[in-house]
Amino acid sequence: MKKTSSKVRGRDSDDMPAEYPPGFFRGGVRGKYYEEYVRSQKLVRIAPDLAKEFPNEEMVNEALRLAQQIRRLGRPWKRRKTA
Repeated sequence: MKKTSSKVRGRDSDDMPAEYPPGFFRGGVRGKYYEEYVRSQKLVRIAPDLAKEFPNEEMVNEALRLAQQIRRLGRPWKRRKTA
């Protein structure tokens, strides 16, 4: 039985599936959507003392939703600006 080489044209055989034609992935730009991705993220850092109280994101979200409901109940109507 003949042993097959793990290298095909200088690449590992599992590097790219054979069904893609040569040159299929050429012309791509690295980091093309990076800035857009970073702008779309809504990450907030939590103080270390609060992070101990909220071990996962579900608990943080639940607490924030509760705070939002309390805030809305506190002022059921918008105040009008007086001149």
